[in-house]
Amino acid sequence: MHDPKLAFKLIGELGLNNPSQTIDRIAAAARTPEQRTATLAALREHLANLEDEQARKNLSTRAVRKFAQNIGKEGFESGSQWVAAATFTPAEFESFAQGLCGSIKNGENGRWIEWIGEKLPPDKAADKIESIVNHWIQTDYQAAGNWRNTAPDGSTKNTAVRRYAETVSTYEPETAAQWALTLPPGKDRENTLNRIYQNWPKDNPAAKEAFKQQHGIK
Repeated sequence: MHDPKLAFKLIGELGLNNPSQTIDRIAAAARTPEQRTATLAALREHLANLEDEQARKNLSTRAVRKFAQNIGKEGFESGSQWVAAATFTPAEFESFAQGLCGSIKNGENGRWIEWIGEKLPPDKAADKIESIVNHWIQTDYQAAGNWRNTAPDGSTKNTAVRRYAETVSTYEPETAAQWALTLPPGKDRENTLNRIYQNWPKDNPAAKEAFKQQHGIK
């Protein structure tokens, strides 16, 4: 029986000093959209009764990340629809985006990256996008590369391009340079080219020097 309201009530009655693991289990048990909706409502009610602001923040973050882990595995369509209906606060959106990394269904990384770019301001979205891209590169860097060709231009794509270029520069610096040069002229491109230079494999110093001269790296 899934009764999150009762579960949260018991947490309060038992006076647990560290309810984090219990919160994790309650959130992880919410497998369907209906269960997640009930659990989120019960969670918000429970947190509203906590006096410790930091505790409220930490527990909310943990629970929403657990939602994200389940949703990422299920799929983008149903997951994004549930989030829209849940009317997340800005903080909950951030927690959800953080929880997606490593849990996204194959083939949907790009869709979630673009979604995060739409839902969060650039300064809040950047580290979440970088985390997803970094994991994506490790599991399927070719798919990540193909996404670049179809993704709409903008700050979301630029963040992903920077992360991709910096990561692959340790073993494919020429490919990384091609990616970096798709960035608009400016500081982001210059910083990315400089990072590629710093990461250049040590077994090809001549190519590294040529790259330095070509791009005016100091």
